[in-house]
Amino acid sequence: MLNNLLTIYRFNLNCLEQLSADLEDEKMCRQPNGVVNHAKWTLGHMVMASDHLAVSLGLEKAAPEAWSQLFDIGSTPQDDPSIYPTKDEILSLLSQQHARVGEALEKSDPQAFEAPNPVEGLRSQFPTAGDLVTYLLTAHEGSHVGQLICWRRAMGLPPHAA
Repeated sequence: MLNNLLTIYRFNLNCLEQLSADLEDEKMCRQPNGVVNHAKWTLGHMVMASDHLAVSLGLEKAAPEAWSQLFDIGSTPQDDPSIYPTKDEILSLLSQQHARVGEALEKSDPQAFEAPNPVEGLRSQFPTAGDLVTYLLTAHEGSHVGQLICWRRAMGLPPHAA
């Protein structure tokens, strides 16, 4: 089952990279037609989610502390590109996060996923650590892939990179 989850996690990363390939850095903070979650926020949020997942797997935090205010749950996407890291910085760290999470999962003890979800506020929806990991690897990233596609359409771009 873990291999299936990692396949989806890699697929999501590939989608995010492809959907970002043709984006101009200076336009990635635009919020057209009321689409609040712009491309930079969406990608940065994926970095932070993977970082939280990595920490829950026993790894050290790797995302810069300043990124928490920009991209964590509860942050508000801003239309000012000067406050955000570059597309290349975000995509590089996203790729690194995926690699380290994947490696940690491959080395993990399957019994650890039966433990209670360490995030108390999400325990009612995801009772076990495995439920949370599954959600973060698949549905959470997948929903943000969809948001990026919607943002592209609102920007007048095709739903996928050429």
